[in-house]
Amino acid sequence: MTLTRYLLSFIVLASLSLAASQNQAAVNEASEAYARGDFKSAFSRAEAAAKSGDPEALHLLGAMYLRGEGVKKDPKKAIHYIHQAAEKGMIKAQYNLAIAYALGTGTEKDLKKAAKWYGIAAGQGHARAAYDLAWLYRRGLGVNKDMKTAVHWLGKAAEAGLPDAQLEYALMVFSGQGVEKSVPEAVKWLKRAAQNGNPVAQNRLARLLIMGFGVDQDGVEAAKWHMLAKESGLKDKQLDEFMSHLNQDEQKDLQKRIKAFKARHKQADG
Repeated sequence: MTLTRYLLSFIVLASLSLAASQNQAAVNEASEAYARGDFKSAFSRAEAAAKSGDPEALHLLGAMYLRGEGVKKDPKKAIHYIHQAAEKGMIKAQYNLAIAYALGTGTEKDLKKAAKWYGIAAGQGHARAAYDLAWLYRRGLGVNKDMKTAVHWLGKAAEAGLPDAQLEYALMVFSGQGVEKSVPEAVKWLKRAAQNGNPVAQNRLARLLIMGFGVDQDGVEAAKWHMLAKESGLKDKQLDEFMSHLNQDEQKDLQKRIKAFKARHKQADG
């Protein structure tokens, strides 16, 4: 390579690097403006950055058109930009595009396309996309009904820590829908869902603990999960009746367990 060609290559690379740096700065400025509620500034900066095809800028433009923030609300334009961001591999955009197709927001409702984009996002580790895709497979919406595939994606969502998915996965394993029936495995996932704050899982776990089905019988632990579920608005008269028979020592133990659970959760959230 001659010196002239080398210098030209260096100049071109330097220019590209500078442009990329300036574009990222514009994206950051747009995000910061959006975060502080300055939607007009956010929109103008995102619009400028989007011209170079930046997926974050494209997605932000789409979101702002969808909500009418800093610009007149236009669902069709919103999906246009979100689709571009999704095509460039942005996982959040892929998931939001799937939702748009599922609901018919800014585009015609198309469950096949929704399943496609849920699948793409789920394949990149998006837990909620995996959960929604499992829902489609369970009901045969936009895809052929397939319980094994539904369980596969539900399991992925459960492993990613989604409480609703953990509960539903546990119930499917309990009943053997699309997967080998296993009470110990089901209880494991039910416990995870309960520990992650799902009130239905907490209620079901309380009932299992009273019966000693798949778990060691423990009335106080059952009462703990019932009380936590009840605090979230899930009532159960039978479990209320059970609790009324706890003695004073058991009531004290119950309060200690509830306090310890909440302390662990507060620490985890912090």
